[in-house]
Amino acid sequence: FDMYGLDKLDHDARHTRSKEFIEVLRLAWDADKFSYEGCFYRIDELVLEFWPSLPLTVFQGGQSEAGFGLAAQWSGWVFLNGGTFERIEAVIGKVRNACEQTGRTVRLMCSWTPKFVTQVSKYACSTGRVEWYCGHSLGTNV
Repeated sequence: FDMYGLDKLDHDARHTRSKEFIEVLRLAWDADKFSYEGCFYRIDELVLEFWPSLPLTVFQGGQSEAGFGLAAQWSGWVFLNGGTFERIEAVIGKVRNACEQTGRTVRLMCSWTPKFVTQVSKYACSTGRVEWYCGHSLGTNV
């Protein structure tokens, strides 16, 4: 945050700022012109001269309840930080539950050894709205 001149905020305020930033990006991607007023951003009648050619894809970290809620509402991918199998199973369950509330799918992504991927994939491949991608390259389906 320092290198961008942003204030250091408490945990939940950082998620609020991230949510607003993603809302602004989505509006910029989708609207001919838009205005926005939030706690952290204020925009008056923004018009992009050149629109992106691809849909906006949001990647995020964060393993807190606020982070899971943000991911389920706005993100396409969540990085899985690892830990014990019990912790990983709990994280997958929390993301799945958050996605059930929003009706969206969020992909979980990790980048660990093939042995770890093989062992943990049994937790991720159960039924539900969470898709699982692991490996050293994006989109390696396990």
